[in-house]
Amino acid sequence: MVVRGLKKEWVYRGRWLVKDLPRFRNNAFLISFEVEADKKMVLERCPWNIQGELFIIVDWHLSILVNGLRFDEAPFWAHAMVVPHVFLMEDNAVTIAKKVGKLLVMDLDLKRDRWRGFSRFKVSITVAGQLFPGFFLATGNGKPSWVQIKYDRLANFCFPLWAIWP
Repeated sequence: MVVRGLKKEWVYRGRWLVKDLPRFRNNAFLISFEVEADKKMVLERCPWNIQGELFIIVDWHLSILVNGLRFDEAPFWAHAMVVPHVFLMEDNAVTIAKKVGKLLVMDLDLKRDRWRGFSRFKVSITVAGQLFPGFFLATGNGKPSWVQIKYDRLANFCFPLWAIWP
């Protein structure tokens, strides 16, 4: 199931191999790439969904014991929607992103963001917790504004699959 799902998504320059690691954890796999650029692309394009299930990928360095790896967080691109234009400033965008999770990347272009009315960011989210749906923003006119958080490529959090590679 996992290899079939990945073959649909991962078409790269070199070959990659998947090994099942049942002694480590259920639904755990070791993935190795022939070409380093392929591995980098897979990490950058996280999160991955395999048949609707979250596929958590951890970059494993040989200096770390396998049983010391953490699979409790996953990176997601998120959008803060319907942010009033006056609040679409860099420091506000960073503050909003940090409310959602651990900030990894800000996709910040203030001119573009004001035009489209939202900011975009990549955050690391604890998969065992609840997703942050949004918050009320005090606007100064006495009426709070709801800022909704939307997530890209959201998958089922219940039974995530795990992957590591050297």
